[in-house]
Amino acid sequence: MIEAFVGLGSNLGDRLGNLGAAVDQLAREPGFVLRRVSLAYETEPVGPPQPRYLNAAAQVGTLLSARAVFGSNTPCVRLSPYTGSCSVVQ
Repeated sequence: MIEAFVGLGSNLGDRLGNLGAAVDQLAREPGFVLRRVSLAYETEPVGPPQPRYLNAAAQVGTLLSARAVFGSNTPCVRLSPYTGSCSVVQ
């Protein structure tokens, strides 16, 4: 099984709720085993003026290739343009 880390972030609306929803969706996603989730951390945005971010990371196990992960409709592709996003690091 491949271990991967998913970086999660949200800076609009219910930021903590958005992160929780992303973790819940990731836990239900076929092909992933949720291992653990970090605490949430607030960070300053980079770029144009915008609200502060709430960020977290999730460790997952998977048998999927990176191509399969990014070629599917997993929550890791994008939750929405502004309320949340995530990145996969293998």
